[in-house]
Amino acid sequence: MITPPKKPTAQQAGSLLKSNHSALAPLLEKVNQLQQLNASFLPLLEPALRAHCQVVNYTEHHLVIAVPNGALATQLHFMIPALLVRCKQDSRLHHIQNIQCKVQPMLFNTTR
Repeated sequence: MITPPKKPTAQQAGSLLKSNHSALAPLLEKVNQLQQLNASFLPLLEPALRAHCQVVNYTEHHLVIAVPNGALATQLHFMIPALLVRCKQDSRLHHIQNIQCKVQPMLFNTTR
């Protein structure tokens, strides 16, 4: 009789993800970096705008922020010069030299 393969457990999956030799290690490192940037950058925004923004990428001193619609992208776009000044004053964000806004409505819950 053939026995079915054992299903992986959560503990096995967790140890695989934590392994430095895992092919997922670079991806997890990037996710952690974006989470840290998100936690540091979003407080610089006004509360009404903060709820609708998310850091989605960072490469070579270039921060990309997603917003759900064009109106918010325009609002954020006009704030970029002041945000860059505030980033320079924050030791966690001083390396940011450029901020780009991207409209990505699918990242945000738009159901009513």
